[in-house]
Amino acid sequence: MIPVYVSSTIISQVEASVNETLRSTSWLDVSTILPPAMSATDVATLLDKCLDAGKDIAQHPGQVLATTCIVSTALITVVKDKAEVHAVLEADKAAADRRKSAATASTSAPSSNGAGSAAGIASVAKKGVAVKDANDSDDDWSMGSKKGKKGKAGGANKAKAKSSSSSSNTGAAGGKQQKGAATGDGRTALSLQALTQLVLQLYPDMEDAGPSGALAKGVAEQIRPAAVAAYQQALESAFTSTAEARRKAKDAAVKALEEQYGLLQLYEHGCKLLQDDESTQSIMQRHLLRSTGTEALDVLLTWCKWEFAEPTHTAALITPEQPAAAEASSSCSFSSPAERSKLVKALPPDVGQPLAKALEAAYGADMQAFASELVAAAIECGIRLNKLDKKTEKALLSVQRAKLTHLLELEQTPAAALALAVPLLVLKVHSQLLNIPGRAISGVLAKLQPELQEGEYSTIQQFHQLVVDSLKLQTQQVQEAARDQQQQKDVEQLNEQLAGLLPKLKALVGIGDGSNSK
Repeated sequence: MIPVYVSSTIISQVEASVNETLRSTSWLDVSTILPPAMSATDVATLLDKCLDAGKDIAQHPGQVLATTCIVSTALITVVKDKAEVHAVLEADKAAADRRKSAATASTSAPSSNGAGSAAGIASVAKKGVAVKDANDSDDDWSMGSKKGKKGKAGGANKAKAKSSSSSSNTGAAGGKQQKGAATGDGRTALSLQALTQLVLQLYPDMEDAGPSGALAKGVAEQIRPAAVAAYQQALESAFTSTAEARRKAKDAAVKALEEQYGLLQLYEHGCKLLQDDESTQSIMQRHLLRSTGTEALDVLLTWCKWEFAEPTHTAALITPEQPAAAEASSSCSFSSPAERSKLVKALPPDVGQPLAKALEAAYGADMQAFASELVAAAIECGIRLNKLDKKTEKALLSVQRAKLTHLLELEQTPAAALALAVPLLVLKVHSQLLNIPGRAISGVLAKLQPELQEGEYSTIQQFHQLVVDSLKLQTQQVQEAARDQQQQKDVEQLNEQLAGLLPKLKALVGIGDGSNSK
């Protein structure tokens, strides 16, 4: 140590201080306990000698930073842990910003209207569409047929093949983007300067430690690789979570499409009951296309949205707080034919063209043509839609019967109750399922008449007439914007009659004994 001479007493004091520092969560600028005349190089040489001779160095390792400072491994671990938490928060912010940006490019709002489901049958009646003019609504319920210091301790497929290929291509592109994003270092949030400030927040007394106050920067250099790795891992995890949610959403859409296609087949078979009444059958087929048929198509379009949209766009539909929301979003609600057409035009031609044909058929009047186009479009997406066999059809009928019965048990609105009771009667008599708009109820009741007892038919016919009268009267009141006493009295009388008949209506399909007792 030329030309500096240090006594053994000073060396012993330095060794003791170094050992104490290593055993605790702290740091020490050794120059502060040595004579000022010693240069930084002299201090570093002495510090190395003390570490070589130190008894606790093996058990309590540390780092020499900024030439003259010793920092315990425990302190570096504390700072590293804090930096990793900070990195994860920054990664979450980056992912949230990306979702927010993608949301502006996303055109979907997950929702399910369920108009063709069992619950949807009742909702049609509740909307009051039955009181529209018969010439412009299939849901008209008309009865007719119209229409320096020592520092202290411091304080998160074609068939399958085509689908797999398109998914792989999209996923590969998205994967490159994701990996590129994930390899960033959190920009300025994890810069050396930012991490140095983080160190000083934890240990403010480090500010002047080391030559030119270099200790805090030295600690930041030590923990920065771990912070960057934590940022990358958190960001990649966010993308992995998005990809998993996307997969689940597609699986949910496939399942929903299979269910809708099964219902479509049941309803189509049921329409054949009315083949001798072409007018009613035509009304029902057109309604079936506009309700269950369109819903099935919407589910397939939703699948396409998840399959072919950019990962950053679909990420906008997924929140880290509710990753299961995407899975639940098996169908998107499209507000207009133009919205559906816009999505179809944006798809790859080999998928978009069959979907365009199915979309055109949905607004036609040929149920079989639509079903064929729907199946063809699904095949292009790598989804196989199977025809119902007898066993599956029987099971599906049983499920729908249970759903309709449960809904009718709870229903107290007369129009909605009638919309549930008539399909249940058809199930009871003919073992067929019908999706019946209000305008077709008269024709369906005529078909049921020979199969019902006189009292049963009289009950449901009377109930239907009272519902129609009630809805018409309500429409008159709305149109005239006035309610005179006689009109109000008529409404109340009709409501009383319907309330009295409702238990009898439910009894026709096995719900209750027909009495008014509760």
